[in-house]
Amino acid sequence: PQFSGVDFGLSYAPNRFEGERADTTGTNAQRDNTGLTNEISAALRYRGTVGGVGIAAGVVAQFADSAKQNANGTAIATRDQNITTYSAGLVLSGIVPGFSIGADYTWGNYRTTPANGSLGAGVDGSTQLVLGATYTVGALSIGANYGTATQSNGGTVDDRTQTYVGAGIAYVVAPGMTLFANYN
Repeated sequence: PQFSGVDFGLSYAPNRFEGERADTTGTNAQRDNTGLTNEISAALRYRGTVGGVGIAAGVVAQFADSAKQNANGTAIATRDQNITTYSAGLVLSGIVPGFSIGADYTWGNYRTTPANGSLGAGVDGSTQLVLGATYTVGALSIGANYGTATQSNGGTVDDRTQTYVGAGIAYVVAPGMTLFANYN
């Protein structure tokens, strides 16, 4: 539901491996406790216009318990940390006609993409920052973005860092037909 530009969502998943599994050979791996359990996600978003400036802002949080068993069915002696992931983003448009700028910051105890994998004991959390801008005039849109992320490897191993840069252009030739080019 949306009220005065605000909407929200909430979800719960008891087990990531719910339902039939096509990626196993001859075994039924449903509810096997080898993946994340008790996943809770919550999101709050605002979309509206204030004084001619378009605003889209959102915050999300996701929590999950780490795996309890190894693939062979034995209990994990030292379990990974439970997942706690938070993200906040903002897009502003119309401050300068045709331009939109945005940013997203994600942080928490997660590995790989947010809330997709748990961190081992003693490993610090992860962070991710993405900035972007677009300019649109008529049927032409030009955009660029930059992202940086850090993931702890724990102990004396250097943290994993990633940097992303992208740019693109799109031209609407006709309704439903867009030519585009991207460089990442």
